[in-house]
Amino acid sequence: METTEIRMITDLDKAVPQSLDFNFEEVKAWLGENLTAYRNMVVTEDGIAAAKSDKAKIRKISSAISEQRIAVKKRYLEPYNAFEANMKELSGMCDEASKNIDDQLKKFEEQRKAQKRNDLLAFYQTQNAPAWLTFERIENPRWMNVTFSMDEAQKEITEKVNAVNADVESISGFDAEFADEMLLEYRKTLNVSGAIQRGNELRRMKQERERRRAEQEAAEKARTAEREEAERRHAEAAIAAKQAREADEMAEQAEEPTQEPAEQPEEEPVQILDFRVYVTQKQKIALRDWLKENGIRVTRVPRYDD
Repeated sequence: METTEIRMITDLDKAVPQSLDFNFEEVKAWLGENLTAYRNMVVTEDGIAAAKSDKAKIRKISSAISEQRIAVKKRYLEPYNAFEANMKELSGMCDEASKNIDDQLKKFEEQRKAQKRNDLLAFYQTQNAPAWLTFERIENPRWMNVTFSMDEAQKEITEKVNAVNADVESISGFDAEFADEMLLEYRKTLNVSGAIQRGNELRRMKQERERRRAEQEAAEKARTAEREEAERRHAEAAIAAKQAREADEMAEQAEEPTQEPAEQPEEEPVQILDFRVYVTQKQKIALRDWLKENGIRVTRVPRYDD
């Protein structure tokens, strides 16, 4: 396709003036002289009506200036707007033809990328990747570029799959107890450092739970020992009280008057014996009866801890 060029027929140097002259300095001087008083004017309540009139006069002058500016601009832009419309029409004709070609080229490019991706996906499926690892997780958009060869893309796929397998093996051997949860973390991010950090966090949490459980068990053991000691003391006190009551009963029963024998043998010196007797209930009754029958007086002996 041969080229063409746009040649301006209108001589812009002659058609477009270098400046738009008017009595700028005269008007500027007039405004400066007549507006000075209003710049520092103080409006009083009595002068409100006059101030409104002055304001209207100033706004009328400003409107006249704006109208003249707009009229000149419109007159100047009329030829340019027509020129611009013609130029846009020409550009549109070029854009329409270019778009027709571009749309078809894009379809070919999409087909090329789709074919290349399918080929790379097929290659990926020959690799020893974990079942949970999809092609999309490791896919690199740069592989679709024309400048990125198939060999380079296949090499990168192999390296990524090998890296994932190595990470999984490393995590599995890091801590068997938390390996499953670490692998879940790794599957989310493919970040082995994050997975190891998760394992360390789980280990710290377990240690904290074990510490708390040990403290609770020790506290419960102490409470149990304290309760058992209290129960033991209470039981001993109850037994001692019961033994004291029984000893008192035996002493009272032994002191009851007995029938004097017909013949009074010569009295022997009375001896005092202190001892503790361990008996069953039946033996206690028999002992009490024997003491009574033999006229042996019994009194309570204080406990060592009384």
